[in-house]
Amino acid sequence: MSSEYVPVALKQLVFERARGLCEYCRSQAKYFIWNEDTTQMLGITPTGRATVTLFQTNREGVVNMRRVLVIMNQHPPD
Repeated sequence: MSSEYVPVALKQLVFERARGLCEYCRSQAKYFIWNEDTTQMLGITPTGRATVTLFQTNREGVVNMRRVLVIMNQHPPD
């Protein structure tokens, strides 16, 4: 995970530019969060949980890839 500080104003600019979507996966941020080690997407609403299940965003290979990306400081997206 990046240890660099991202100013609040910049975070807001990115959020607005992306129209409320995650710029990494284009999912609606209000429906999902990352788990503690950022390897799994967690649905925080009924819509989010259904989407995680339907698209199988936490299948074994994807979670393993995220673990590798964490080690390489390429995940989670800033």
